[in-house]
Amino acid sequence: MGSDPGEALTERITNAVDAVIERKVEETGIEPDTPREAVQELFGIPEGGLEELSNQEVRELAENIVVRMKESGVEDESLPTIEIRDQGIGQQPDDFPTTFAGLHEDNKITTHYLIGKYGQGGSNTFDFAKYSIILSRSADGGDIGWTIVYFDERLDEEEEYKEGVFKYVTMPDGSIPRIDGDAVSDWTGSLVRLIEYQATGFERQLGPWKSIYQLGTKALFGSIFPFLVEDHRLERYDWDDIEDRPVRGSRSRLNTSSLVDETRKFKEVDLGELGSVKINCWIIYKKGMSRTDLRRKIDEFGKSTEPIVFTLSGQVHNREDKRFFEKTGFSYLKDRIIIEIDCENLSRKGSRIFSSTRNTSSNRDEYREIKEKILKTLDNDEELERINEEYRRRILNEQTDDESEEISQELAKLLQTFTQDDDGNQGTGTNGGNPGPSPGPGPGPKPKPKPVNNLKDTPTYVKITNSADPLKAKQGRRMRVKVEVDAVDEFESDGRGEILIGFGDMDDVLTFSSVTQLKDGRKTFQVEVDEDAELERTGEVTVVAEWDNGRLTTARDVEIVEPPKRQRGGRQSPEGPQTIPVSEDDDETIDTLGWDESNVAEYRPSDSGPGEVYVSLFNQNVKPILEKVEGGDRVLTRYRKQYVMYMAYLEVLRKQDETDTEDTASEEYQIREMNRVARVLMQALAKEVDPGDL
Repeated sequence: MGSDPGEALTERITNAVDAVIERKVEETGIEPDTPREAVQELFGIPEGGLEELSNQEVRELAENIVVRMKESGVEDESLPTIEIRDQGIGQQPDDFPTTFAGLHEDNKITTHYLIGKYGQGGSNTFDFAKYSIILSRSADGGDIGWTIVYFDERLDEEEEYKEGVFKYVTMPDGSIPRIDGDAVSDWTGSLVRLIEYQATGFERQLGPWKSIYQLGTKALFGSIFPFLVEDHRLERYDWDDIEDRPVRGSRSRLNTSSLVDETRKFKEVDLGELGSVKINCWIIYKKGMSRTDLRRKIDEFGKSTEPIVFTLSGQVHNREDKRFFEKTGFSYLKDRIIIEIDCENLSRKGSRIFSSTRNTSSNRDEYREIKEKILKTLDNDEELERINEEYRRRILNEQTDDESEEISQELAKLLQTFTQDDDGNQGTGTNGGNPGPSPGPGPGPKPKPKPVNNLKDTPTYVKITNSADPLKAKQGRRMRVKVEVDAVDEFESDGRGEILIGFGDMDDVLTFSSVTQLKDGRKTFQVEVDEDAELERTGEVTVVAEWDNGRLTTARDVEIVEPPKRQRGGRQSPEGPQTIPVSEDDDETIDTLGWDESNVAEYRPSDSGPGEVYVSLFNQNVKPILEKVEGGDRVLTRYRKQYVMYMAYLEVLRKQDETDTEDTASEEYQIREMNRVARVLMQALAKEVDPGDL
């Protein structure tokens, strides 16, 4: 690390969390197995996380670690002095050379209940400060040690050096300077003051944008322990009082945010010898929110361009861009979903996918395997499928007029005429062959399962609710086993009990893959079916609910069946994608797509048919031309239809090319190029409109 001042500062804060945990371990004698267990056992933080605490309880915990923004005496706002003060275990002065000032020491802490390496990971902050002041006193008492770390360029030495070196202040005899502990008997813990720290990107006053509050919230996404940020720059911002805010991490904020329209959580995704992960999904939506506003809101919690984060002990270790999620086919969620992959339950082998540098992952086969299993779990989830369909319906319900249908038919003919497959046969341009019937408005999304009534602290029944009897396990596919139990969510989340699945003598062909979190009396298991499983073989699937003084079981017959054959191309007339023109009055469509006047078109394929193509009529290059068209409704309608049809055709081809190549252009470039094409096409259609009049 060391190349990013924000990441370095995050490591320094993580060191402070470790110091606070270490002090509590020393005081209590309790040694937990993991950092999360440590904060639960030592500080009483609930298993559900910080959102289950009151604001006052969070603030009281956060006061153990305070990060202060102060003036450095320079005009530049991006060079503040940043101070990290913790009430942790502290250090004896004689230990400074191997902790705080041990710049190149191999001082990695192997204790399982600590997040990282105390006093070491944060040393990268020295790279970005003019100089750093450190004070620390052990919780066991003694003197306060202090030193100043600075960079010596070694330009004045008689001997020439290729590069400078970090140094720290000592007494003439080489010992660490100290302050008599009796003079300040009530002061313990540590203070690190970073002078003129390079804080570009998080230098602003506390808030959701470019602030140290935002930095901590996003970097410690699933924070296990809060900290307090304070801004002391009163004169700069003309304040009367110091501003402060506790930082609890994006996960906690998302779980209580009104911007979150839907959530989906997977309690466990089994990865075999690599361990397991949890998956948390949040879908952001608010009526009236533009695409720009949507991106800004997502950026408050993470990165809109990289909305998938991999966390370990709450800290972000890696990110994936939204193309990772696009592979699921849930195209109506890709621009508004935030996904956390919680990696705390990875095995030692699984944890090796992350390098020692935060925010990067090792380029290993194991990492690719983990991503593949995560994608399978998401892609096969019925609830995400329902949510995706619900967003599709929000758009389609108001955009199924006659003009759209006519354009779709013309587009089908165009695609059939001008596209060919690899064998020279005519196709539809939508992945070849017969794309299936046009979805139209369709029968609507599957209804959301009703919550189970009269939930209890311990259940009185558990049952498998799949309608098929026996359960159908398709060779080489995944089978969903849906469970209903009259237990409150806390039955599992608080560790009171557990709900498990078993396969009896079918365990050689049926394998547990993942399970969702118990919610409103329901949960779903995903089961891998061996592709070589013998057809018509039968057995039993069992679900068990267990707790300290009780046990309930339920079972259903299961049969191995052949998976349905994929549809192949036939001689029937192809159906083109449904083409939907979007006007500036279509508020719900614009909100759901997240569009503004710079967008041109977007093709969203569908597994059940050829999908839909949305074409903007309020685009910044198209609307001015349409407004200048004369000749009445028929002329205007003809231009609109032709424009939408050809633009949709180009968008389908563009999407195909994007799918077929690994080298995908940036979103900014694609929008710019689409705008150029839109302007040329519309001007070519409406030749009578003088460009000089626009």
